[in-house]
Amino acid sequence: MTTNPSLKSSQRHEHDFPVVDDENAIAHFHHLRAQFIAYLKKSLAKCNSANQKYIEFDLPTLMILENRFSTHNDFCSVRLKGYSSLTEREQIHVAINCANALAVHSHELKDLNSLNSTIKILDWLEPKITTSPSTMLDKEQTKILLNTLELEHKLLLEYGFAI
Repeated sequence: MTTNPSLKSSQRHEHDFPVVDDENAIAHFHHLRAQFIAYLKKSLAKCNSANQKYIEFDLPTLMILENRFSTHNDFCSVRLKGYSSLTEREQIHVAINCANALAVHSHELKDLNSLNSTIKILDWLEPKITTSPSTMLDKEQTKILLNTLELEHKLLLEYGFAI
């Protein structure tokens, strides 16, 4: 496999690389999250009534799912009964509940790793939910996701990631 020569850094000087300042990156992140929240609030009126129950995870299961997502970018864990072959829709449902549980865990224990995983899961969910009508959420899932996004925002402000 050949690499695009323009992507190689060996022939470039450091001033040739784009510079992104922290303030702009954080502002952009908050802007994207605000758009996601607005999309969810708008779609809440169109949602079907709740047909999927909230999943309560015990801590070992939550940590296995977090680890699986961190290493494989999905939730199909062979170590957990019932999670070895999830459809994309089932993975979205698990991801919403896992992100919520991790955000709560982060809030209660001041755990930055859980907050980081929450952010990664929400980043993974956003395009799946906003670009595909087949992944329309029910009211309960949408409410859980909105609560998770609000808690994520609160935690980011607590840790000093505000604009």
